[in-house]
Amino acid sequence: MSEFIKKIGEVDIERIISEFDSEVHGEYSKPFQYSLQGFSKDDIDGAAGMTGDLKGEETECTVRLYDKYEYTYSIIEEYKMYRSRLMVLPDKRNYSWHLDYSPRIHIPLLTNDSCFFIIEDEKIHLPADGNVYWVDTTKWHTFVNANRYQFARTHIVGCI
Repeated sequence: MSEFIKKIGEVDIERIISEFDSEVHGEYSKPFQYSLQGFSKDDIDGAAGMTGDLKGEETECTVRLYDKYEYTYSIIEEYKMYRSRLMVLPDKRNYSWHLDYSPRIHIPLLTNDSCFFIIEDEKIHLPADGNVYWVDTTKWHTFVNANRYQFARTHIVGCI
């Protein structure tokens, strides 16, 4: 596939999507991250709410924030993910060109050929085919949703 991405397992994405229901199927006009793990049960912002001294560090938020995502949490625990979140990127959007402090696990839930990573100089599309992907986000990268019409690219993403 690529030196930056490896398939490392398979999951039932329909089961994940059914656990999230409206969080996955909504119409979104701006990007958001739905934190799944935090520092404590009361830390609803989790990874998205990191500020001050914690921002930019790999801090292991591992506490489950919700009770209703049993299958999703079993996957998060199996792959030893932390700071896990549901990431939604609407059409005609992209993330900044950046490096992360550690690789990430990506589980594509909703995507198409107009959604892709650019890692270093390589364009890479991850299909929503049930595969779990290890992505070397310690390299310079971005993600692009180049759809012209309403389509929210949705992945489960976690640090490892």
